[in-house]
Amino acid sequence: MKLFKSKQVNNKGFSLVELIVTILIVAIISGGAIMSISVVYNANTDRAAKRLVMALSEVRQEAMAGEENCSYYLKLYYDGDNILSDVCKEEGGAVTVLATKEIGNKQVTIKAGQKGTAEDAFDTLAAGSDHSGLIFEFGKKRGELSDGGWIDADGNMYYGIKYVDIRVTGNLTNNVIIVPATGRSYIYKGEDE
Repeated sequence: MKLFKSKQVNNKGFSLVELIVTILIVAIISGGAIMSISVVYNANTDRAAKRLVMALSEVRQEAMAGEENCSYYLKLYYDGDNILSDVCKEEGGAVTVLATKEIGNKQVTIKAGQKGTAEDAFDTLAAGSDHSGLIFEFGKKRGELSDGGWIDADGNMYYGIKYVDIRVTGNLTNNVIIVPATGRSYIYKGEDE
């Protein structure tokens, strides 16, 4: 005689342990994906700051090596999908673009201002901003930053602002600092100098 009768249970659900393990795996994979996206955005900002420093250096070198009766400037502008830079030579009112390079994509914003200026007073170069371009002009003697300004939506240039603090912003902020007396630029990572 059997004291215990065995029942066959037809269990079609998941155990609590199986659910917890599945949730942990999904959380780990999601966390990894979010971290990779963050790394990509950080890389975009770093690359844009480095490209900007190279473009500033290029126009500075053109100014020091170029003709005496010409002015040389870097024009940054947003073309809808990318932020581009033109190394320009102006002689007698005629402008020649010597080189065009991509600085960053639409995930990057560039703000430029003078040292000690509050960031809300910076001129912004991004999609939908009032400024369609920023200008950085360099002198012949030492490659010093001689002038700067911005370009409005109609293409009019407004000079008289020496931008020395340029904020390249994406997922993080890199400051590109221009030393006015020499025109040299470098990257400072962080919010303020």
